[in-house]
Amino acid sequence: MRLVDQIRESMDEGAYPLVVTEGTSQEKYDKILHVAYLNHALRSFSSIQGALFIFGLSMSDNDEHILRRIEEGRLSRLFVGLHGSPESDANMAIIERSRMLSSARDRNRPLSVDFYDSSSAAVWRPS
Repeated sequence: MRLVDQIRESMDEGAYPLVVTEGTSQEKYDKILHVAYLNHALRSFSSIQGALFIFGLSMSDNDEHILRRIEEGRLSRLFVGLHGSPESDANMAIIERSRMLSSARDRNRPLSVDFYDSSSAAVWRPS
């Protein structure tokens, strides 16, 4: 079942997910620490191996609590979605921060970073 359908089904049953979408990275982190399943998810994030696809994340300062986990983690490949022209200011900032994730790693835990056109991913619509 597609993720969007799972979410709609849960919401139809009165189960609404708790997400933290606003605030600084520290404010988000503080909220995450006080919600058991979000805290568990963030701790588990560091143990993800293999590849991770990022879709719709600006990789800005308010995302640092997640980006630090990627830097410290065990991922070997990171695919980062770009919306629009790769030369736009927003995408250039995403590209720069993504490359910083890779360069922060030591040689024993390399991280390969690639970029893709986010409009090519049928995340919220049928493929």
